[in-house]
Amino acid sequence: MNIGIVVFAFNRPALLNDSLSSLLKTHNINEYPVMVFVDGPRNSRDSVLIEETIKVIKSHDMANLVLKVSPVNIGLANSVVRGVTEAFNTYDALIVLEDDLVYSPNFIDYMVKSLEKYKSEGKVGSISGYSFEVGKKNNADNYFHPRPSSWGWATWEDRWNKICWNSKEYDTSLMNMCRFSKNGQDLPRMLKDTISGVRSSWAICWAYKHFDFDWVCSYPFTSMVDNDGFGDDATNCKGSNQFKSSFMNSFYDKWVFEDTVVVDQRIKRKFNSYNSNYTKIKGRIKNLLGFLHKYGWKY
Repeated sequence: MNIGIVVFAFNRPALLNDSLSSLLKTHNINEYPVMVFVDGPRNSRDSVLIEETIKVIKSHDMANLVLKVSPVNIGLANSVVRGVTEAFNTYDALIVLEDDLVYSPNFIDYMVKSLEKYKSEGKVGSISGYSFEVGKKNNADNYFHPRPSSWGWATWEDRWNKICWNSKEYDTSLMNMCRFSKNGQDLPRMLKDTISGVRSSWAICWAYKHFDFDWVCSYPFTSMVDNDGFGDDATNCKGSNQFKSSFMNSFYDKWVFEDTVVVDQRIKRKFNSYNSNYTKIKGRIKNLLGFLHKYGWKY
């Protein structure tokens, strides 16, 4: 199987530097080509930061690097959809990354072996390197959930090419959205925001199509990805990260994968709790209090 690595970047050179440094320390990374897509500027400030971003990319020793810089800003959602689609003209499977992620030494090894394990299992739509804390239940190193992740993930060409990215064609009837919400209470709202233009998200379309095709995502019980990109400059991750998870720092490659693709309902409920309305509201209140405290308000 011909596997490539795709990285999406924009105007955060310091975060990208940390991310690439982490990626280049992963086991077997030099065996795989890396394509880096850099989105174009929205303003003069972006132009300066993008120049710094390109310098960061070129400063890292990546023998199989392909760098693609957009002359205009097309946004993260379009960047991911177009970039991954373009990369699938060359590769059978892709590991897809963004500029704010850091990785375990095992990350590439785990993702490649997962892609090989479930390549012919049509029910598995994608692989995630990130995971919530859900509690390990058996000897396997992975579990399944119907909702995919966008924090360090992978998929195959045949799955990706099945996707219609026009969210206005999706079934948003009350009954269908009730079914969709069983994969996370926030999903129908995010889909409707994308359809109406309030937000621009490729990930919600990816999640809807996992639901539509009855696919699952394979997750590790111990996360091999951490997201350092929460903050005011983030596209979709404003505030602080309320989804910090245990992180596998030591090297390990004796993976035991589930042979039967079944969603454990206990794990699903625990996973869904991180995306519940209660958790979202609690996170927003925490971010608001943090903002007020930053500017001198005492509570």
